[in-house]
Amino acid sequence: KHMDEVRADIDKELEALEERKRALRIELDEVSRNLDEARIRQRQHMEKCDKERSTFSSSKGEFKAHMDTEEGVLKEAQQEQSVVDQVKQLVKDTDAMVHELLGKQAEDRKMKQAKFDGQFRELLHEHLRFAELQVQHLRSRADSAASEPERAVVARSAE
Repeated sequence: KHMDEVRADIDKELEALEERKRALRIELDEVSRNLDEARIRQRQHMEKCDKERSTFSSSKGEFKAHMDTEEGVLKEAQQEQSVVDQVKQLVKDTDAMVHELLGKQAEDRKMKQAKFDGQFRELLHEHLRFAELQVQHLRSRADSAASEPERAVVARSAE
């Protein structure tokens, strides 16, 4: 009997161990499945993070390129503004010089015109005095001419 009891105890122990083995296998399968699911989630999360990093890096590169372009445009605009300012100053200086020159020329022209007008008047007066003297001379010749043919000669010379 004792052997049968020991054997029954061992059989029970084996059955318990087999049952425990099955339970552990089920638990191991479940843990393995949970582990696989966790690894899948981890991979998906890492892929998402990599994608976001890549997108961020790409956006950052595009933004940096855009900023570099804008800096170039800004520098070019500043240079152009400097040129425009220089041209404005040149125009302002030139305008002042032109006004000064035109003012001097206008003043000079007025002086020359006044001088010319004075000389022209004097010349006209001289001419009129000379013409008046000629008329007086012709009148005196006509008065002193006795005959009609002599008067015709004097009249023709007056023309």
